[in-house]
This record gives sequence, C-alpha cells and structure tokens, in this order.
Amino acid sequence: MASSVLRAKTPKGEARLQAIMDATFDIIVSDGLGAASQEAIAQRAAVTQSAVRHYFPTKGSLLKAFFLEAIDRIQQAFDTPPADASTDPQAELVRLVNIHLEAILALDRVFFFEALSYWMRDAELSAVRKTWHESVLRQYEALLEKIHPKWTASQVSSAALQILTLSQGCWLTLDAHESDGERKNAILRAVSTLIAPTLSR
Repeated sequence: MASSVLRAKTPKGEARLQAIMDATFDIIVSDGLGAASQEAIAQRAAVTQSAVRHYFPTKGSLLKAFFLEAIDRIQQAFDTPPADASTDPQAELVRLVNIHLEAILALDRVFFFEALSYWMRDAELSAVRKTWHESVLRQYEALLEKIHPKWTASQVSSAALQILTLSQGCWLTLDAHESDGERKNAILRAVSTLIAPTLSR
C-alpha cells in the first residue's frame, strides 16, 4: 500500500485503510476518476463516508494515494519472479515491459491525462515518479547488460531509457482509437526489435 502517504495506527485501521485504497483503485481503473466519489468508495469498501473523508479529505489526496498504490503494485509485479525460472534476460525484459503496459492501458484515458497534469504540479509525486523510473531503468539496464555484454554503459543506458519512454509514451504515440491489444503489441514489438541480440549498436 501507499504507506508513504497513508498510515493507520491499529491493525483494524490498517485493514479499513486497505479496503478503502483497494476500492478506490478498483473504481478508478474500472469506471474512471469521476466515479470515485466518497459515497461510491465507502460502499465498495463497506465503510462509512466519514472514514473515507478521514483518509481522503481532498481530490488531491485521493490522486496522490492512487499514484503511490499504482506504483507499488507495478513494482510488486516487477519483483515477482517469473513462473519459469529459466527465462532468458530478453524474455524477462519483455515480461517487465508487458507488466508496465498492462498497468498503463488499464487506466481510463481521460483519467490518465487529468492525473498526469496533477502529477506534474506536485513536487512530492514528481520525486516519487523520478525515483521509481530510476529503479525501472536499473532493472532494464541489468537485463540489457546480460543480453548485450559488449555494449558500453552508454549504450545500455540509452536503450533502457528508450524502452521506458516507449512504455510511458504509449498514450501519446499510438492511435487512441486502436484496441489496447494493438497498442500493447506494437510497443512490445518495438521493444523486442530494440533489444534483439543480433542488433548492432
């Protein structure tokens, strides 16, 4: 959970807070930000509206918690080993990109742009995003070094940044009227081409 923003003092409070956070996340992902009213969150989490207001007194606090929860969930997925322990580094890198794309494409498009605007104005969230991106880049770089042991540090760093940019930019670089499957597959193909072992850089 997004513990850097929200904390409860008791185990019962932690359970209630997690229920609120899960409800908020599910509502925003499935129905968009506009549907995440205090009443809807309270009903989904089976708590009172005053409990929701206690943790989310403003829309800004709701967005901040959502962002941190989203990052935490993606990072947990990144850190979960693949079912096949023998997965090669190229397949593992594509798997991580796929996790990232799935998380991005699960969000309502309108919410994405509204949230991005908020994120860019909030110094704390910008710092969190930067730290997380640096963590992702390190994971990509470690895999790229295994795929391309002859690449220089600069080449590895450049390719990792290109992969992250492809993922993050999928909202803007691909036609919004394409299905999510088409959008995701186009990015995965681009990443696979970029990291192909036979590629000479």
